[in-house]
Amino acid sequence: MLRSALLLFLLLSPPAHAMAGPAAGCDAFGWNLARELALLEAPGSQSAGDPRIAARAPRLDLDRHHALGLPRQAEVALAATPARPPRDAKARAGLFVFRVPAAGAYRVSLSRALWVEVVDDGGALPARAFQGRHGCASLRKSVVFDLEPGRDLLLQLDGGRDAEVGVVITGVPLDDR
Repeated sequence: MLRSALLLFLLLSPPAHAMAGPAAGCDAFGWNLARELALLEAPGSQSAGDPRIAARAPRLDLDRHHALGLPRQAEVALAATPARPPRDAKARAGLFVFRVPAAGAYRVSLSRALWVEVVDDGGALPARAFQGRHGCASLRKSVVFDLEPGRDLLLQLDGGRDAEVGVVITGVPLDDR
């Protein structure tokens, strides 16, 4: 009887991953990053282009997970002087192009630790806010920028150790501003 009750319980219970909620460490962010986390946990798309040169940089779409390869930082013609010099001679970097549809706050969320800058007309825009957490395998850092539409912007990533990074750019909902 006990054995059949246990079997029935196991058959009717949802799988452990459905009950678990956010992955370990991913619930430690102060912002609601559920959308960004879900996008980063989905398969990432590759973007054509050369992340070493701004004129041939891969184009990124908003609200989509991009799995991006990063060459050695020494091979990248950075569009703006990094706010923080690389800590490692083997640091990775890359340049990527994107556009926003309307003026507003946008998040750049990454799966790995990198310095994040949005470059417009040769200068790095100030970040409004950022958060980074250890212990979340899918989402390491999220940075908010106030952006204007109508032109290409450069996403400059630098100072990282990993050869690949997952990137998602999303509009910040009004209730999170």
